[in-house]
Amino acid sequence: MMHSRGAAISSAYLYLLTVLLVSYGIYEVYHLEVNPEEFAVTHRQRIDARPRVFFNFFVQTHILEKLFPSFSRLKEADSRVLGVGKFYRAFWKLPLLAKIHLMVTDYNPPKFLALESEDQLIRQRVEIRFHLYHDRTILNVTIYSRRTSALFHYTVGRGLRHIFKNELRRSASRVAGIHRALQKDIIFFQSERCIKGP
Repeated sequence: MMHSRGAAISSAYLYLLTVLLVSYGIYEVYHLEVNPEEFAVTHRQRIDARPRVFFNFFVQTHILEKLFPSFSRLKEADSRVLGVGKFYRAFWKLPLLAKIHLMVTDYNPPKFLALESEDQLIRQRVEIRFHLYHDRTILNVTIYSRRTSALFHYTVGRGLRHIFKNELRRSASRVAGIHRALQKDIIFFQSERCIKGP
């Protein structure tokens, strides 16, 4: 009887020690910091337009919204002119996250635009670059979470990167397609006007 009681205490002590060690390990991994940019998702898309023309097209709210298919809506949250400090309100398709605010943190037309989310869960940063290449624009979009927790990036972040990678590829192609279709319509209407005269 005494022997089984000692074994039970020893087993409980071992269990408690294991729980404490695992908890400490999780705590340490959670506080292990990484460079969030190393976990970025990037997509490049060639656009048949010069950067200044495409930039002016792209920064319209209803076009910018097309780049974020995980949002059901993207709206201006203030009346400021586009620039650093401009706020947008975005509505996630996932009800868990609901509404977030995006703020323009960097703005260098027609080369660069960066937005950051104000939510505490993902803390997303989106960097959009416009490069000139042989009379065309290379749209370069990078998305990453600003969180520095290694645990976040190796668990939740891994799933988010997979989702963002697939969505970014589709949405960048969609934006390029919209621009291409509008350019064809503009060319068509200009040629019609030239044929008919002023």
